[in-house]
Amino acid sequence: MTQKRSSIDDKLMNACKPWFFKIIPSYLLITLSLACGIHSKPSKEQMGRMYFNAKFSFDSEISENPPLLKIDLNNQSTSSLELFYLNTPHCFVQNYLHIEFEQSPMPLPKYRECKASDNKAIKSKINRNSKSIEFSFSDIFEPNVKWIDGIYRIRIKWINDPLPSSYYIPRSAWIIAQPLQTFDLKKGESIELIDGSVFKFLEHNHKRTHQNEKSPLMVYGEFKSPSDSEFKDVQLNLNLPEEQLFELAENFYAKLISHTYDTSMKIQYYGQMLK
Repeated sequence: MTQKRSSIDDKLMNACKPWFFKIIPSYLLITLSLACGIHSKPSKEQMGRMYFNAKFSFDSEISENPPLLKIDLNNQSTSSLELFYLNTPHCFVQNYLHIEFEQSPMPLPKYRECKASDNKAIKSKINRNSKSIEFSFSDIFEPNVKWIDGIYRIRIKWINDPLPSSYYIPRSAWIIAQPLQTFDLKKGESIELIDGSVFKFLEHNHKRTHQNEKSPLMVYGEFKSPSDSEFKDVQLNLNLPEEQLFELAENFYAKLISHTYDTSMKIQYYGQMLK
């Protein structure tokens, strides 16, 4: 039986489908209602007040620690965009954003206290251009938080003036996990993994695309988990470098570190991740 495996984005966005349309990875700016987005035109009130867009993203799909939260602001109005607390991430988040875990192995940690001295942060002006803000989660929440391995699906909402005309999160989830092993595998070879699973690398290919459209790396192989009686076909479509995380089988995760086309791959294997 052939099972098509694509990037982890498809898996992580499944929870959004009852309420939203499928998100196409792009730089379209769309209104974020919950963890996913639906395109929405800015209201007249928003247009009259300020017209800027905000895009939230994470620097990693899977890592041993929480990813960095990056906010790209694009001011499209003629007026300067004025924001406070850009030099104090925990105060910025508490004044402008609402963050909650829609799904996670642990409750949302407590925010780091925003003290009176922090509130004296200088107001920053963003003229008609773009600006990126990057926050570490350790800067937002209380220190020494023990993050538990698992899948974290997040909701982010902008809650305070100035309100963006639209805000957007292309990937609403990440995974915290420790890799079980890292291995190199040549075309045609198979490897027995530390948990008893077996993976065989068959070949690489590229998908035919339109002119000037980037072609995903297609990976073909076979995988057998400890509970399987026979091998199952694996077909991966990876839009590199953005998409490196994939599933070899249901809830069995791995990450492509590097590859030589149709010759070899270096892979980090995380094994089975329970929801």
